[in-house]
Formats: sequence, structure tokens, C-alpha cells
Amino acid sequence: MRFPNRTQTKPADLQSSRCRSPRHAVAAIELAIALPMLMLFTLACADLGRVIHLKVALSNATRVAAEYGAMRKVTSINRDEWTAGIQQAFASDLQATAAFADIETTVQADTEEGELGLYRVRVESQCEFVPAVDWPGLPSSIDLQASVVMLQLR
Repeated sequence: MRFPNRTQTKPADLQSSRCRSPRHAVAAIELAIALPMLMLFTLACADLGRVIHLKVALSNATRVAAEYGAMRKVTSINRDEWTAGIQQAFASDLQATAAFADIETTVQADTEEGELGLYRVRVESQCEFVPAVDWPGLPSSIDLQASVVMLQLR
């Protein structure tokens, strides 16, 4: 039994490999183009996650401060202590989020008389978020605000 000479027959794979031979670095070029775009997308997602995280932390700290104010009766005599307690409750809740311990925030608390002689406690807070990357076409900082109103229980 005689086998055919394999050197004389050229399979389709060998013929097509000759056509592909000048394209050695195509994958490297595609990686060089796609990798910076992927890194940019990753940084954008990280910044978006940070701003959403800060907004949620700011809202939660404002709610905690409003709860503190709603549970303590305020008079003209203890207004300074009451305001300091609200600011302390806000700061301690925001400090629990270690990533945002160094962000400057402002907190304002006030009471307003509502229906039937009940008082409402209004706590407003704001801070400035600075993205990790200075994105062209976007502002260099974002102002975040939170406001909570609760009935004073005592």
C-alpha cells in the first residue's frame, strides 16, 4: 500500500496561511487601541460609583442628624447645644464611611412651626465632590446636597 506524497498536495490551510503572514501584529495593535479605552471606561465607572456612594452617605448622615434633632426638644436656652449635637451626629455618621472622612461638609439645622403647634426639624447638608480624574467637558467638582424634614417628637 502506497501513501500519497504529502509534499505535493497543498492543503487549503497552508495556502491561506501565506495570505495571513503579513498580519503578525494585528492583535497587539488592537490591544494598544482597546486597552486605553478600557482603562478610561474603568476610571469613569469608578468615579460614578464614588459620587453615588458619597450622595448616599450624605443623605444617610443628614437623616441621622434630623433624627437626633427630632428626638430632642429645642428651646431658646438649649439651641446651641441642640445645633452642636446635630452637627456631631452628622459628622460621626459620615466619619463611619472611611473613604469620605476628609471631605468638607456644611450642615444647617432649623425648626419651623407646623400644624397644631407641632414643630418640624429641617436639616440640610452639602459637600463638594472632586472626581479622581479631571474629565474634559465635565465640571471639575460636583456639589451634592441633601435635605431631611422630620416632626419633632418631644
